[in-house]
Amino acid sequence: VANATQACLKSGVKPRLLIDASHGNSGKRPENQPLVLAAIGDQVAAGNAHIHGVMIESHLRGGRQDFRPGGTHAYGVSITDGCLAWDGSVVAFDRLAQAARRRRSRQRRGAGGEPQLVSAVGEG
Repeated sequence: VANATQACLKSGVKPRLLIDASHGNSGKRPENQPLVLAAIGDQVAAGNAHIHGVMIESHLRGGRQDFRPGGTHAYGVSITDGCLAWDGSVVAFDRLAQAARRRRSRQRRGAGGEPQLVSAVGEG
């Protein structure tokens, strides 16, 4: 997050970050997405105003399955990327919403006037 923010600033672009909680950030393991989202939420709650959204892989049921033409497939399970189950997605989004409320509260109190640069967990 800090590196992307700095790259935007260096290029003269106002940082407005959408973070992919899947793919490289989760090691393509859907069960890691809640950890990634928690790290994002921590940064949002701490006042990072550059984070504007997240992308997750989510479906009705968790995991993924291979597509087999003419075969039967489990209802609600992805045939592309591995996904977080809907119930887990709801919990993760509720936590992100709480983080956004904490950020707004900090901004109203004047504790977060300028956007803060906060490194992501595990970022080098």
